[in-house]
Amino acid sequence: MTSRVILYARVSTDMQAKEGHSIDAQLNEMREFAAPRNWQVVGEFLDPGASGSSMNRPGLQTLLQAVANKEGDVVLVHETSRLSRSIFDTFRIFEILGQHEVGFASVKEPNFDFSSPSGRLFLTMIAAMNQYYLDLLKQHTAKGKRERARKGLYNASIMPYGYAPTENPKEPPLIAKSEAEGVRLAFETYAAGNASYQDVSERLNEAGYRTRSGRGFAKDTIDDMLRNPFYIGKIVYGTKRKDKAPETFDGRHEKIISPQLFEACQRVQRLRAHPARPENQDGPVLSGNVPFAGLCGLSQRSKGGQGRSGGNPNRGHCAPFEPSAGLAGRNRRYPQPGKRSGSPQQPSGASEGQKAPTGGVVRRWLF
Repeated sequence: MTSRVILYARVSTDMQAKEGHSIDAQLNEMREFAAPRNWQVVGEFLDPGASGSSMNRPGLQTLLQAVANKEGDVVLVHETSRLSRSIFDTFRIFEILGQHEVGFASVKEPNFDFSSPSGRLFLTMIAAMNQYYLDLLKQHTAKGKRERARKGLYNASIMPYGYAPTENPKEPPLIAKSEAEGVRLAFETYAAGNASYQDVSERLNEAGYRTRSGRGFAKDTIDDMLRNPFYIGKIVYGTKRKDKAPETFDGRHEKIISPQLFEACQRVQRLRAHPARPENQDGPVLSGNVPFAGLCGLSQRSKGGQGRSGGNPNRGHCAPFEPSAGLAGRNRRYPQPGKRSGSPQQPSGASEGQKAPTGGVVRRWLF
């Protein structure tokens, strides 16, 4: 029975220059290996000048997609190091092959042949063992991260704005003085109660503060900053877990703001999430998706009328509004419309998706 074989070749710049294992040389030997086995070459995927330490390679990713689509029966490489130089990635690739019942073979390692039915079964077993190992590794990693948090150390590789990492990962971060001044300004401005996230971001930008990427602050960045207890010397662990509430530990780092100032900001946030009803708004309030007034930012309301024949002519008027001194006259007592209506907003802390790998060359299917 003829098997469909997919060839994969990779060469890094250094290896190609020093050892002369060019892409063409790999392909020629793979074709010679496939011919006597009556394997039909249906595709060739190439990654010239790509490191084997990462799976983020265009040729490899396209190969794995072809495997998922069952477009071949066997994957053939010149040697396993061309597939990956990482043992974890190698077993991950084997796991994918086993899941889709696709075999694997290597020219330079003929005993490393999983192209037969029994070999493919063995790949499936490798995939299961690899998954078990990864699950076990996640448990140990989580245990280590929790212990690190319990000792008052930060787990993320990027420190919050206002802090700088030390050379020793077992030591707490240091305060970055210039950034810390911006953090204090943000908390003090918002705690006053008459500034929105947008107002705070504009205040920081006007004062010359910039994010670490060199851009101006956005309201979502301010939202994240004002909710982060790291600034009062706390370490929070387990924020992504759904089955257990996050744990908070005392951090070893120096706090930038006082707990009283932090709580003042949280109080303002709670009040804006559930604003009090104005005292002189004595009639029933429309519910549902009602429009917002352009002046005060509140939803338009309608007082109770005097019956159908004597309706209130001021229907839809603005609720009481008191401007206060502050940032460019734009401060409000109440949250912006989007905050009350539940209108779609960009999620806080949203990040850009990973970019597609570049630099690879992928050949067309031969059949």
